[in-house]
Amino acid sequence: MSGADSVEGADDEEALGEDSGAKKQVEEEQSRSHKQTEESRQRLAKLLIDGTQLVTNIQVAADCREAHRRSEEEELTRQRVEKLENEAKGNQDKFDEITSKWAATKEKIVPQELWEGLNQQQMLCALLIEEKNKLISELQQELKSKDDQYVKDLRRQAEDINLLLERMEEQIRNLLKNYRRELLQIEKAFELERRELLANNKNKWEQGMQTLNRQESIDRSIE
Repeated sequence: MSGADSVEGADDEEALGEDSGAKKQVEEEQSRSHKQTEESRQRLAKLLIDGTQLVTNIQVAADCREAHRRSEEEELTRQRVEKLENEAKGNQDKFDEITSKWAATKEKIVPQELWEGLNQQQMLCALLIEEKNKLISELQQELKSKDDQYVKDLRRQAEDINLLLERMEEQIRNLLKNYRRELLQIEKAFELERRELLANNKNKWEQGMQTLNRQESIDRSIE
């Protein structure tokens, strides 16, 4: 093998090594931009999930309160119906007692006994009316409490809606801010990759020209 052939072989091996190194560096640079893109995607996905969870929590809490309210309302309705049924049964018994005593009172001929009978009937009627009025008062108070609770529920629902809107707006602002930031990071990664690729190509071209010049010099010296 001549000296020129040895030099040419060495140059080929050097060029091959440079090509391999350049290829590896390009792959590393591309891996860097891909890594930045993937990291940005994961961060934004997590941000979206967390933001959605904040909004969802409000709805979940509102649903829980509504379910609890309905459960309480069903229990109160059951108790109210049971109370009214018991009240109606008790009043019917008292009314039957009053009615039965009217017949006995009519048969009394002694004024004192008649007066006592009428007085007793009057007391029974007054007691029955008092219990009716008490029941009416309790129902009116319960109705007022329900009205007050209804107003509170409306106010709470309005607060939930306002909070929901605030969190949605905050999430949108946060997402936009982070989208811009991550996009900027991705653009920087690609720009850095582009510059490094251009620099590597330029360096490769210069090394190729140097190799070519050396080969031409060797060829001229042999001639």
